[in-house]
Amino acid sequence: MNRDRKSFTKLTVMAMIAVFTMTAISQNAFAQTDKQNAKIEKIEQKTAYKNAKAEAKQAGRNFKDKVKELEKDGWKIAGDYRTLELALIEHQNTMDANPMKYRTVTSTVQKCRSESIGKSQARFNAQTEMIFELTTQMVGEEGGAKGNSEVKDNGISNFVQVVQSTAKGNMGGVLIPSYSLVKQNSDGTMQYRTIFLVDREKEAQVAENAMEKAIKETDMVIEQANTIRQHLKVALQNNSDSEDSDSDD
Repeated sequence: MNRDRKSFTKLTVMAMIAVFTMTAISQNAFAQTDKQNAKIEKIEQKTAYKNAKAEAKQAGRNFKDKVKELEKDGWKIAGDYRTLELALIEHQNTMDANPMKYRTVTSTVQKCRSESIGKSQARFNAQTEMIFELTTQMVGEEGGAKGNSEVKDNGISNFVQVVQSTAKGNMGGVLIPSYSLVKQNSDGTMQYRTIFLVDREKEAQVAENAMEKAIKETDMVIEQANTIRQHLKVALQNNSDSEDSDSDD
């Protein structure tokens, strides 16, 4: 009996030693794994930092080259506390951070007497061009309302007038000036260019509201209205950055 008790005690002690040994091994293995993971993470962080630094350096060169190109052509920043380089960087950062929210529209006034006139004319030009594009997307020759043989020209004219007048009164919040440039002409006048951010969501809302109002006021038939809705939907989805819109004062 005494021998059995001793054997049991011995086995218990051996089992406890084995448990402690296995625990120590496991803890050591976890510690080694954590150390390896930390080492890998540190290497990855260094690599990411180097890549980001290299990209930033290259981007900096690109912006400097763009500034040199603009300045060589006679352009300078207009009405802004920022340098031209900083304006370009901040614009690109905004676009990169919000690729689905904004698109860009550039509007140039070829001849004006002052920066204030150029500023207001550039906005007017951009707004006019956007409204023209909006109505063209709805009633253009290749689709929209005008592509439906049942639509009469006078009906289209009324529709376009309602769309344009409605959109014109609500386009202000859609266009956000990002930065402006000014360039002297040889005749004493100046060129003025503004790069706008266009809020895609607000643009779509203005377009849809103007379209629905025009459909209602011109008593458009359902089939015809649905055709216009579909063409506008596709056009808004495919909208890319606008080409430069020019005008004289």
